[in-house]
Amino acid sequence: MGKNIVKSILPSLLALLLIFPAQARTVQKEVKNIVVIGWDGAERNRTKELLKKGELPNLSALIKEGKLLDIDVVTGATDTKAGWTQLLTGYVPEKTGVYNNGRYEPILEGYTVFERLEKFFGPDHIDTIAVIGKKGHVDNNAPY
Repeated sequence: MGKNIVKSILPSLLALLLIFPAQARTVQKEVKNIVVIGWDGAERNRTKELLKKGELPNLSALIKEGKLLDIDVVTGATDTKAGWTQLLTGYVPEKTGVYNNGRYEPILEGYTVFERLEKFFGPDHIDTIAVIGKKGHVDNNAPY
């Protein structure tokens, strides 16, 4: 990711990245599985409080298998479109054209972390999928 990856966040956006397995730390090692889980709209401090109290057992189990990384959005809006665009590209709004939920452009081809990983590892060595639990602000207006 780029240098502009993030230093602080408004409480309305929490991005939890869980990376599996923990031993996949360098490019030289063979990476077998990486799972990235992002949680939009959770309040970071409250989530950490619940983890400490043991009230999020499934999330705790995932963290024990991998790693929890706090990633902050520090430029532009921390709403869905702008926040996720910055997290999943590493670029600021001036580069992507995504400033907030109402002011945005399509992300240019090759900008996402997933596309760059595919280019690095080769298309036969990486599969990506996004499971999104909401319809608004992800430009998915298909009927369910």
